[in-house]
Formats: sequence, structure tokens, C-alpha cells
Amino acid sequence: MPVYFYDSESHFVSVNDACAELVAAVSANDMQGKTPAAFCSREFSDKIMRIDNEVVASASTKIVEEIGFRSDEVLIQGLAVKLPWYV
Repeated sequence: MPVYFYDSESHFVSVNDACAELVAAVSANDMQGKTPAAFCSREFSDKIMRIDNEVVASASTKIVEEIGFRSDEVLIQGLAVKLPWYV
């Protein structure tokens, strides 16, 4: 199961190997400090970050179906549980 954590500007802070594999990243470490735009189409990364911002602004948990394309045009489809991360 892909698991990741962002900072307040949608940069990956922590990523597991399943997430790196899903977006065809070189490694989980390679994803750190980058945004979804580095791995997904512009349209999909904008959608992901818009939902993430809504979750933070509302301080609530959302379950969303995410369907979009990686940078290499491979379709990604999944169910995501998104919640604010309080440090």
C-alpha cells in the first residue's frame, strides 16, 4: 500500500517503496523534497494538491478516488485516505 507524507507546500517528506513504485520513481528517497508534479501529469498533480489543500483547510479527513496519469502517461487509479498531518 503506497504511503506518503507531505510538508505544507506538497513536497514529499516521507515515502514508502510502494509509493515510489506506483509513480515509477527511481526510489523512495528520490521522491523526497519533490512534489507530485515531478511524477504525475500536470492535470493529475494539480488535482492531487487541490484535494490535499482542501483537507488541510478543513482540518478533516477525506476518502477520495484518485484517477490520473503518471508522467509517462500510465494510468494510476486508487482510493486515497487523506488527513491533516500535525507535527
